[in-house]
Amino acid sequence: MRSYVCIFLLALVSSVAIAAPAKAPVKQVTLTEEELLGARIFSDPRLSSPQGQSCMSCHHPRAAFSDPRRGLPVSQGATESNFGGRNAPSAMYAQFVPELTLIEEDGEQSYIGGLFWDGRANNLIEQAKGPFLNHLEMGSTKEYVVSQVCSSPTYGDLVKKVFGEKACVKNWTAARVDKVYHLVAKAIASFESTEFFSPFASKFDRVMAKEDTFTEEELRGFQVFQDENKGKCAACHVLDTENAAGKALFTDFTYDNLGIPKNPELKFLGHTAVDVGLAATTGRKEDKGAFRVPTLRNIAFTAPYGHNGYFKTLEQIVDFYNSRDVKPVCKGNLTAEEATAQNCWPRAEVAANKNTEELGNLKMTAQEQKDLIAFLKTLTDGR
Repeated sequence: MRSYVCIFLLALVSSVAIAAPAKAPVKQVTLTEEELLGARIFSDPRLSSPQGQSCMSCHHPRAAFSDPRRGLPVSQGATESNFGGRNAPSAMYAQFVPELTLIEEDGEQSYIGGLFWDGRANNLIEQAKGPFLNHLEMGSTKEYVVSQVCSSPTYGDLVKKVFGEKACVKNWTAARVDKVYHLVAKAIASFESTEFFSPFASKFDRVMAKEDTFTEEELRGFQVFQDENKGKCAACHVLDTENAAGKALFTDFTYDNLGIPKNPELKFLGHTAVDVGLAATTGRKEDKGAFRVPTLRNIAFTAPYGHNGYFKTLEQIVDFYNSRDVKPVCKGNLTAEEATAQNCWPRAEVAANKNTEELGNLKMTAQEQKDLIAFLKTLTDGR
């Protein structure tokens, strides 16, 4: 199969006024025809209904493939009055997330893996099928997406080369629509599995390769990160390299209820129901309020934080981890800014199953929190 060399997404990336890493994470990547087709589909705003929203709208390379519009806790849909119910996570390093699996450890059963915050998609292909059909996101249909991809001159001969000469026909059956729709998702997944999404090009990676050194502040932060009696971060955001990537992914793919408060901003965007997280996928009461542990790679460029976008800054979420169970309970469901100003934290959206072992009262000093954030910023690709 013929390959193509792309210089950091070439013309796929439109210029937007948002923060970005100092350098492109990947300067040059060779793409196969399927990956190139996936890249074009990923950036095509004509596949939504109404047109105007692409996968890249909420997963932009200049925002570490998360939503570049940081003023909102969740993403706006193709229809301007629609908003998703959860914060759009970064698509970077998602290729290494395993399928949702029930495991048993020390006599207890728990889930790991699965894509989306609640693990409902087992792989990148199944995940890519979701946003097109979600009425709060791209609001499209399988038939529309398939017809646009098959008829658009934007893709040229790539569709025939990748899907096959007879994939796009005039007489569509439901089975053929499903088949081509699967091929569309597969092409996107192939693109998302390229080095664009997993460059391992951060200062942390250079330090681990002995090509760079941490500043004193960053080194202290790394020590806090690993300290089982202080930050406890590495308990879930593991440094293990025995995985599919062979490098630290800063997640163990497990699920936790962090006790994050309900985001009061969401009620103005059409979301008032309690979000039960993983329990919506598994049906287990012990999974209520649990969400998959995300990677910390590029965390400085993926604000807001938490499944509901409750925290706007790293300072807020680090303080929450440190003092959730120490500060008094707020009177009312305040925003993170309001809670910080009043030196309190609102009650958890889901009180059951709350993790009290690895966060809530970490006893970090103000300097240790600052050091920890300095370390987290070394996880940015291209810096």
